[in-house]
Amino acid sequence: MKPVDKDRCAGSLQNRSGVRTCLASLISLSLFVSPCMDAASVGVTRDKKARQDPVLKGLPVADLTVDEAILHALNRLAYGPRPADVERIKQMGLAKWIDQQLNPNSTDDKGMEARLENLPTLQMSSKKLIAEYPLPKQGAKQAGLSKQEFQEQQAQSKADIVAAEIARDEQMNGHAL
Repeated sequence: MKPVDKDRCAGSLQNRSGVRTCLASLISLSLFVSPCMDAASVGVTRDKKARQDPVLKGLPVADLTVDEAILHALNRLAYGPRPADVERIKQMGLAKWIDQQLNPNSTDDKGMEARLENLPTLQMSSKKLIAEYPLPKQGAKQAGLSKQEFQEQQAQSKADIVAAEIARDEQMNGHAL
């Protein structure tokens, strides 16, 4: 029986991992390229003027209309298009919209910050949160109630809090029921 050459075995293991890495790269590349090839093979015609469109200025967009490029960006960088998003992006320019998405500090959040100030739990410490909002078993034990009675009491108080928040929001926004 021949002795095992450790260096040779280690080299073959490295070669296998190199082959795996190479195969993984090829598969990734094929997944990226195949949709492009499919669109080209179908003979999809695109508006070639989209490259010169000012909405797409400064972006490496190839073979997409303005609307297609905007929808693609909305699907990739946001949660998909909402009503009027496409028109708003056409007005501001796709590059500027992408810059806003990638730099969240450039967005004015004063309205959201004002609404969040009304939520006291966001400023509470963990210790105070646990004291004021115990788990159902612990809260029931502290209140001397059964678990079900405590949960019903908690649900009612939460409903009251939500109703108060809605009323406060409506007053702030000038909408009364």
